[in-house]
Amino acid sequence: MLEPENPASKSSGAERGFIAGGIGICATSSVHTYARRVKNSAYYLRVDSGFEDRTYRFKITTQTDAGNTESISDGDGLSFYQAIPVDLEKDNFESLKADKQTYYSFITNSTTAYKLRFYNLQNTDGVYIEIRNNTYQDIQSTNTIDGCLSMDMTLDPNSKYYICIHHSHNDISCKFKITPADRAGTTESLATGDGLSFYQALPIDLNKDITGSTESKLYYTFTTTNADKYVMHLTNTVNTDEIRYRIYNDEYSYVHDGYTSSSDGVRTDQLTKLKPNTKYYLTVESSHLDDYKFRIEAGSSVSMYRLYNRVSGEHLYTSNATERKTLVQKGWRDEGIGWTAPATSNTPVYRLYNPNSGDHHYTTNATEKDTLAKAGWRYEGIGWYSDDAKSVPLYREYNPNAKTGTHNYTTKKSEHDFLVKNGWKNEGIGWYGCAN
Repeated sequence: MLEPENPASKSSGAERGFIAGGIGICATSSVHTYARRVKNSAYYLRVDSGFEDRTYRFKITTQTDAGNTESISDGDGLSFYQAIPVDLEKDNFESLKADKQTYYSFITNSTTAYKLRFYNLQNTDGVYIEIRNNTYQDIQSTNTIDGCLSMDMTLDPNSKYYICIHHSHNDISCKFKITPADRAGTTESLATGDGLSFYQALPIDLNKDITGSTESKLYYTFTTTNADKYVMHLTNTVNTDEIRYRIYNDEYSYVHDGYTSSSDGVRTDQLTKLKPNTKYYLTVESSHLDDYKFRIEAGSSVSMYRLYNRVSGEHLYTSNATERKTLVQKGWRDEGIGWTAPATSNTPVYRLYNPNSGDHHYTTNATEKDTLAKAGWRYEGIGWYSDDAKSVPLYREYNPNAKTGTHNYTTKKSEHDFLVKNGWKNEGIGWYGCAN
């Protein structure tokens, strides 16, 4: 038996739900869910408020029949009940009022790993973001970094969640997107940014001198190549005042930093933590009005690792040290460095994978690449580059009797001749490496 008291009855304090036996629970937000597990018992529910009259609704159900909490479809974002619904993988552009919290809701799909990307489109003012579950509990919260955020989230599948966004500065425009983690891609930045935030970062090229002037902080973005070595050169071109740089990864966590020397205004660092083919951000800042010049220098060549699968007979070639380490841990035999490839050239070598046989194939022929992709091979992108100077040939052989490991590539003429004599088909030169 449930008996509501007179709704007009008021008492001071926030709205509260009272449970028989004198237990009181204070409602700290506009909507709350309570769960009790005593069977076949009588309860009283009392709703009161010390503020002005309010309109409200409530519902009592068994926990198994409760379903998702409710919010109106055309909400204005001023409360959980009025949360604005947003779709997964869709850009949401919003205008946020200072010192106001805005509420959004979304439904997950069958995936559990998600990524939230948030961008302050105007400046670097901080924004506080909470993720709350279907019972309004805070499960994850954080502040943006210089106005931007990339947050990994582990969420229940097919469940409702809320996003609460709050900031205390001037009104701002923002953009955010919730995406399954495996389809999140890289963080965004404007192609024509003015350098005043991560979102407005200026794109720069490697191996090129960049000049600038600042008395605060400027933001840049760049993408590494296949090169495995990078060097940062930074110079204060006016005086010896310290200028600081920081390099951030695609999640806005910094991986390198340094200051110019107070004696000569110069700094040179080996950027040992940069990964190949990865997006990064760079900030340059000074407490004075200083002119500077910098260059991020990429190595001109990369080491190509050669690995062998003793079960399938396949050779695999990669410039990725992490992939090499992973395969060795899985039982592949590390055959060392097969050759040296240029960091970039006009002749890419395409990498493809056959999901049926587990075999890889490599070719500089775009037509061959497209033909195999149409036939069901999975295109895995550019594996490395061929030397346009044609310094060191990589011979290509084909085993007509094998189902996997059908191709072999080697710089050794003796290995090539041996395989051809033993029945492998000579397919000429696959591509070229650099001279050592």
